Amino acid sequence: MILRILIFFSIKLFTVNLILAQVPNDNIAKRVTLVLGEEVASHTKNCTVQWRCVDESLTGKCIDYHNDQWFEFNTGSFNHLYFMVTSQQCRDLRGVQLVLIDGTPCKTETYKVLECKSLGTNNDFYIEADVKSGTNYLINIDGYLEDHCQFNILVDTIPRGLPAEQNLQLLHQAFINNDNVVNMNWQLDKDVDAPHNFIIYKRKKGEKRFYVFDSLAVERDAFGNFRMKYQYQDTVNEGATAFYLLILKDTNDKQYWFAEHSFTAKKSVESKVGVDINFNCPPKSNVTIMVYDQWQVDVLQRLFTRTDDAGKNHLYISLQKFADEGYKKVVVQVYCNGQPNNSYQVDLTK
Repeated sequence: MILRILIFFSIKLFTVNLILAQVPNDNIAKRVTLVLGEEVASHTKNCTVQWRCVDESLTGKCIDYHNDQWFEFNTGSFNHLYFMVTSQQCRDLRGVQLVLIDGTPCKTETYKVLECKSLGTNNDFYIEADVKSGTNYLINIDGYLEDHCQFNILVDTIPRGLPAEQNLQLLHQAFINNDNVVNMNWQLDKDVDAPHNFIIYKRKKGEKRFYVFDSLAVERDAFGNFRMKYQYQDTVNEGATAFYLLILKDTNDKQYWFAEHSFTAKKSVESKVGVDINFNCPPKSNVTIMVYDQWQVDVLQRLFTRTDDAGKNHLYISLQKFADEGYKKVVVQVYCNGQPNNSYQVDLTK
């Protein structure tokens, strides 16, 4: 039995080490040749940089080489293709970067960088590129800002995942109000052909992937014309941060990324002005709390609650917003099952 356990442990340890071993295509001379439509699995663990085979002046701030590896693809008869990274499992949020290069391997003076992109998350993403038929292109993958990832890479004629860059300019604005409600407004461009629906992607701070949060159909008016203005609202929990991607999809399933926003909801601030309410109502009574102006003409706020099993309750009500709105005094009236109970006259200037 002990021998079996030792053998099993040795196999598991060998498997883990094999998975984390440096991939052969860490060396550009052993670059992996991709086949159209076939995914290849890889990882960045223990990869190093062949500095004589990269030129940071060509990529600028787009990439800080750290743990790169190399692939190659021949375009055959195609002149328009999608280069994709899928199934990312990364140590950090950032994911990998994909650099598409036209040039001779390791002869940096021949390099022409066509694309250098990362989504900055662990989502599947793609780069759309016009290429020359019958041409070999180099693909360099590196962990974005030193992230370590397992991933799949794929070249195909059909995209998968999210576009890696904003590829559509739509007039839009977004803001979060004092109630932590996110408002996003945008206008459809008249030059967009065959729009079908908008997809709202969302992720919370710390989450590694965007997920589909909601979808809005592109609508037409009574004359058959596309409705131009759209809006969407969401609520962010107090103190939380939410990130949004807005994608337009056409009737051919082509995706257009046109906006990205992040919002941090405010944390509630302890009120400087308020009132402690004590009320004795029968157990499990319906309790209504009304806030009036000092003359009891205008209803400023209406709250509802229930008493506990003993019929006793205590409640603190913030009145700060009424002080901020310029009210000097208010009256707080408690009702138990519709009948008047305790009443409080509160001076908001003290």
